[in-house]
Amino acid sequence: MRVGVIGIELETTPELVSAGATAGLKFLPAISTIQTESAKLRQQGIKVQVVLIHEGTATGQNAVDGKLPVAWSGPIIDIANAIQETDVDVILAGHTHRVSNLMVGGILVAEGLNAGASYSVVQMIVHGQDVEWAGAATRVAKNIGVAKRADVQAIVDDANAQTAILRNKVIGTQAFDIKRAPSRLFESAMGNLVADAMRLKYPGIDAAFTNSGGLRADLNCAPPSAGEQPCEITWGEMFSVLPFGNRTVILTLTGAQLEQAFINGFSPKCNVAVATGRFPQISGLKVSYACNGLNPVITGMWKTPDGVNGQQIPIGPTDSVRFVTNDFMYTGGDGFTVFTQGTNVQQPGDALLDVAIDYVTANSPVAPVVDGRMVGP
Repeated sequence: MRVGVIGIELETTPELVSAGATAGLKFLPAISTIQTESAKLRQQGIKVQVVLIHEGTATGQNAVDGKLPVAWSGPIIDIANAIQETDVDVILAGHTHRVSNLMVGGILVAEGLNAGASYSVVQMIVHGQDVEWAGAATRVAKNIGVAKRADVQAIVDDANAQTAILRNKVIGTQAFDIKRAPSRLFESAMGNLVADAMRLKYPGIDAAFTNSGGLRADLNCAPPSAGEQPCEITWGEMFSVLPFGNRTVILTLTGAQLEQAFINGFSPKCNVAVATGRFPQISGLKVSYACNGLNPVITGMWKTPDGVNGQQIPIGPTDSVRFVTNDFMYTGGDGFTVFTQGTNVQQPGDALLDVAIDYVTANSPVAPVVDGRMVGP
């Protein structure tokens, strides 16, 4: 039996990865591309067809354990509805990291959590080289009773040994657990720590602006990762927070341009179909916003040179704001294309990881808190 698999990426991939990573590549519209490829498979007599796509649901849930169902919505639903006339039987979805096992017309859509936290098991009943029924279930990976492979463990042990001296080095201390926002849709203590480190690195600038998606771990006092004392921070733990190798860029925007940046950053808070990684984390600024339907509205912006509880200087459309950000955002990553319009650009190119480590070392024990830099729904 032959099974056709159609692989589709996001059309917006270029804004989700580092600039240059997609140079020379074209990202075609999902719906028309699936329709074309499905027809090609059918011409080869392949009627069992699966779409593997980096797109997912936004809201919804199945009726489980007495919970009432909630109607499903999101980009993958629109795509599935548009390809009902094809021979596609199953869509394996992703990107939004939600457990979604559902039928859209005659097409099964299965999606699971990210980073291997779950996997999807799909079953199909095939008769006459065509699918008559399909269903999916979500499973959680377990290692109970599974022996480690010695050859794989040897690779892991060697890597750990080679990196141990740097990875286990204590670079500072923390007063308490420092967390990200689990949903990546709020100001976080971790975001404030990193943004403060960026702003204080460069005297004379007004602010710092980074993205929630760049923060990949929490800093917990316990358990220790390398035998260190409770609330000691190691180099390896800080690397887990900032693993992407991003570097610093300084630029100037007008207040009007900064407002556009905030509108982009707050868009996932108002529209669940927008990726949450772009939600901002800031220092030296305060902003208030609301949602008008699916669109953010900025209701106030202020410079806060002494912290959010100190002096607040209103920012008007023609005022200038000089700030530091990361190179991913400066080149338009996460939809921050307005950053490419910045003036008086300087690229010190300091590694964001090193900036954060230096800040922790100089200010230990670090104790960042959520203090109301962003006020909204």
